Amino acid sequence: MSSPNVAVNALILVFRSTAGDTDEPQGYFDQWSDSLRALQCEGGPPNALTNKDLSGKQELWFSWMPPDLPDIDVALKGTFVVNNEYWYHLEIASGFQVDEFPVSMEGCGQAKSCVTLSRTRTKCDKASRCDLTVTYSLSPDNRTLEVTMGGVASMAGRYLAIAFTNDTDTLKGSSIFACIRTERLAEVRHFTLNDEKILPVQTNQVLENTLFEQDGERVWCRFETPVRSPGVDLTLPLYQYYFWGQANLTSGQIEMSPPFKMSKDAIQVGVAQHSRLTSASSRESAPVLAVLAAGLLAAALLRPTS
Repeated sequence: MSSPNVAVNALILVFRSTAGDTDEPQGYFDQWSDSLRALQCEGGPPNALTNKDLSGKQELWFSWMPPDLPDIDVALKGTFVVNNEYWYHLEIASGFQVDEFPVSMEGCGQAKSCVTLSRTRTKCDKASRCDLTVTYSLSPDNRTLEVTMGGVASMAGRYLAIAFTNDTDTLKGSSIFACIRTERLAEVRHFTLNDEKILPVQTNQVLENTLFEQDGERVWCRFETPVRSPGVDLTLPLYQYYFWGQANLTSGQIEMSPPFKMSKDAIQVGVAQHSRLTSASSRESAPVLAVLAAGLLAAALLRPTS
């Protein structure tokens, strides 16, 4: 935001619901200019911004992650001090159009499970910066797993995947969900790997309410799938594998090659958790074959007039 004619000495910025059903701040701020600092409750997200000092500010910027809700209906509101004049509770903008991706990390470990993985960074805490991000949660009736997954897949045919298995050493017997980048968008496919000596087999696993997006070198897939299907019960504690690879766009077959990153412990999908993995913090499995889950980042600009 910028204003060549107005220098703001102090301010508070917050996003609030326009529906009137709550006065709680909505979403959280992801990044902000050096002249600002975050306000937050103890242990809570940075859901408001204020000034660091009382110097005049003509340029400010920030990015904001929307709440993890199906419908976003919020307004940016602010209180400003310009010299000795106070402007209270101004509605600056509303009717925001926000992207579905990258996925919001709000509610991780509470309302849903989140896994972020980096192959190069020592710290990976934002979906837009991670090599792989997976979020998932059970439906209220505990019959459906709702998954959003995304990460680096720089060209058509590249994929990223999550696999579930009770094998502690290999991907044998795993149930694999792969998000595959296509020429125009992406697709999600399901495979089973019954034996490490054969290729994974594509199945007709039910995949519903799918949504896909490309964003530069990244790709995103969202889908819902039954937690129980013939030979698979995702409600049991299972090890999770995370990996990347190449797919045949014609046949849909995925090629698997190490390294595969593995959760340290068996995980139950009905128990919300937040795992931040790097090359040093996740297990790396031995090769099994030479073959094959936010936010939402929305930037808001404020241009006050004199």
